[in-house]
Amino acid sequence: MRILYLSCHAALEYDELRLLAGLGHEVFSVHGAYQVPEAPTDGLRPPLPLPRYPALEAIARQCSRERLDPRLVHWADVILVMHVPQWITNNWHLYRGKRVIWRSIGQSTPSIERLLRRYRRLGLEVVRHSPGELRIPGNIGADAVIRFYKDPNEFRGWTGNTDEVITLNRSMRARAAACNFAAFTALARGFNARVYGHGNEDTGPFHGGALDYEAMKRKLREARVYLYTGTKPASYTLGLVEAMMTGIPVVALGPRFGDAGWGTYEVHRIIRNGVDGFVSDDLGFLRRAVARLLQDPGLAAAIGHNGRQRAIALFGEPVVRGQWAAFLARPHPGVRAGRRVGAGRVLFRRRLRRTLRGRLAARRPRLRRRRRRVLRRGRWLR
Repeated sequence: MRILYLSCHAALEYDELRLLAGLGHEVFSVHGAYQVPEAPTDGLRPPLPLPRYPALEAIARQCSRERLDPRLVHWADVILVMHVPQWITNNWHLYRGKRVIWRSIGQSTPSIERLLRRYRRLGLEVVRHSPGELRIPGNIGADAVIRFYKDPNEFRGWTGNTDEVITLNRSMRARAAACNFAAFTALARGFNARVYGHGNEDTGPFHGGALDYEAMKRKLREARVYLYTGTKPASYTLGLVEAMMTGIPVVALGPRFGDAGWGTYEVHRIIRNGVDGFVSDDLGFLRRAVARLLQDPGLAAAIGHNGRQRAIALFGEPVVRGQWAAFLARPHPGVRAGRRVGAGRVLFRRRLRRTLRGRLAARRPRLRRRRRRVLRRGRWLR
């Protein structure tokens, strides 16, 4: 199966291209970080040993994801779109007969759901990253819920041999409201705490710098506690999956902080408080949990182990691989074209022509009568 992949998240793109190619599919990421797999444009993840498609690359250089070249669509059996609705709406007239899948990443809103509703009726399929998204007001449902994944054989080996309390996030202070930066500082103050990732230079003493892929995995193995603050409106993020899969004990904010107001936040359902990690909206309780994990290596090991088992059951690569394989194996007739949306001028002109035709049709009888009167008057004058 040939899959045209449209991505807006390099880390997730790395995971899903690897998985889809491993299932035996040909995958081309148009203008993604891995359009050229051995030379990714984003340093978050390493190169991928996947086939290149030079002819498709040459075509892609002549278009954008908002205005795809028809030859790219013609090559594909499936168009898999990550989150961005305009990559669906602007190109829908090209997709007729193709299988089109919208892959959510936790950033959908009621307005995005409304925008995609008409395409749902025309055959658009929806793959959700969390069942929590089915609580978004006016949501368009789901054909499958397939979570983000990590390979348990790659993310493993936690030792917690340092006293670091860490989180992984990008531009955390610049996105303070979405990332609950104020809550993070309240939890982290007084501990040897760091935030790792690009764009965190303005976090003062918490700035740990950017990490490459191997350094990130090493930091997850060595740090004692992972602070999870969420990224609204996501139900959960890859950071949580990576931490739990590694086995580092997680201390997480609850839904009062993590939810965007629709009930989509899921971390307090993923983590069983005091068993798989600690989760609460009480910052004092969470600070005490961090202190306990720092002081009691046995507790930290037990919580981390349970969290890892929970992650393997929910986010393990074998589980998610099977879900994608089963979903893509389902028959699908391809989407219907419908009326092209976005061609506002064309629609306006069509309506104007119909209006003018209607008015002209209404005037024709009067014009005929007037013409007869003029002709009769002319004969009388002669």
